[in-house]
Amino acid sequence: MKEIHLSIMYHDGPAEQYLRKMLEDFEAQYSIKVHLHIFHWHEAWSELIKVALYKEGPDVSEIGNTWVGDLDRMAALRPFTGAEVHAMGGEAAFLQSSWKSVLNPETGLATSIPWVAETRLLYYRKDLLAEAGIDEDSAFHSSAQMVQTFEKLRAHGCQVPWVIPTRTTRMTLQNAAAWVWGAGGRFLSENGKRATFAEPAALQGFTEYFDLRRYLAPEAQFLDDVPSDDLFCTGRAAVTVSGSWLLAHDNLSPEIRAKTAFISPPGLPYIGGSNLSIWKHCRQEDAAFKLIKFLNRPEAQVIYCQVTGMLPTSLEALTQPYYSEHPVYRRLVERLKVGRSFRTVPLWGMIEDKLSSALTMIWKVLLDHPELDTAQTLAEYLDPLARRLNITLSEH
Repeated sequence: MKEIHLSIMYHDGPAEQYLRKMLEDFEAQYSIKVHLHIFHWHEAWSELIKVALYKEGPDVSEIGNTWVGDLDRMAALRPFTGAEVHAMGGEAAFLQSSWKSVLNPETGLATSIPWVAETRLLYYRKDLLAEAGIDEDSAFHSSAQMVQTFEKLRAHGCQVPWVIPTRTTRMTLQNAAAWVWGAGGRFLSENGKRATFAEPAALQGFTEYFDLRRYLAPEAQFLDDVPSDDLFCTGRAAVTVSGSWLLAHDNLSPEIRAKTAFISPPGLPYIGGSNLSIWKHCRQEDAAFKLIKFLNRPEAQVIYCQVTGMLPTSLEALTQPYYSEHPVYRRLVERLKVGRSFRTVPLWGMIEDKLSSALTMIWKVLLDHPELDTAQTLAEYLDPLARRLNITLSEH
């Protein structure tokens, strides 16, 4: 029996159990044994870089779609043939924003296949807003309106009006992107050769996001993404920004779920997700492709996304009743079509890693020293980082 290794990202809930059942079905159908490896998001980038450098490890990996370009640039990913892409339904079978992340800009070849997508949403407690006399329709349209909303919630006795991740996490970058784009900022120049996240428009967006720290109660500070989600799901916080997976969170009780609504954050919502790639060191290429095709069946995507809270990248999957008829998920699918993704340009994975680390440090400084000026603190950290990155970008 052939054997291959698959690495995926960790998801809460019964995701691993369901995936292992899918892999058992795959083994029964193709006589191919799949060994499953799970990476947590905070360690995944360094683990995938090791795979690319040492050319050993998984045969197939789930890769954050903004990381594909860097790993492809390291000549670590095996391109898919035209026949293989056609067998998957081709470009027309996937969300446009997801398909853009799979292509090598120089060769035009796909070095990954879209798997799951996600977006950022602003979740809020309808009952708490109503009790404070706040109009849902205008409560979150801008940062200024959010400030008014939080002030009213606090005045009405809400102890935790706002919670977001502020510790070591990529969530800060992904959450704040809506504010940056909404302020007219960008992270890279059009040609991808200059970091622009420290320029005035981008700094304005970051400042509006970080300024909301004044509404983070002590228990809502210095949290990773999981405890941040927990604080909202257990009914202790009024408003948060999180991914589409929050609706599938184990701790979100039916009572809190019934009182929860969501809206896009001010600006443009971030659209992310992950792809499936075959590593060049894979010796079982045919088995690896069969596995990717099996996992990407529309019916498999629908069920896997139900248990993870992610969203399918297959357009056929998105037409299934669970997404096309469900009032909540129908709105989520609409968000996928209007949001924006990070650009999959060379070195973006490195930029994302460095910028995420800088934003984590900025959170620590601002929360430890609430008297500091937000814009000045952001500039002190982001300006030198942009200058260092621009030296690297100009050489490539």
